[in-house]
Amino acid sequence: MVNHVHVILRNRPDGVAGSTDAEVAKRWWQLFPLRKNKDKSPAVPTESELKLFMTPVRCKQLRSRLSDLSWWMRALAEPIARRSNIDDSASLPFLFAL
Repeated sequence: MVNHVHVILRNRPDGVAGSTDAEVAKRWWQLFPLRKNKDKSPAVPTESELKLFMTPVRCKQLRSRLSDLSWWMRALAEPIARRSNIDDSASLPFLFAL
């Protein structure tokens, strides 16, 4: 099936638990950057941008999310679903014309 994938993952929450706040902020930025380059890759964050993610409460939340399989699946599936919805909506006028 073209719309089917199997993924085998190893979850390592201990890896994120031992990371510094700056490392956690940089990892999160790579997944969800506030700015992107023209080629859509994550832009290099400034110190002030990284500090937005480095408050104690926010770092605790990000550590939890970075080690959570559900958040990984969300990050993987959401852009795919958005693209699929765009493709589907483009074909809707043809469905109603029948």
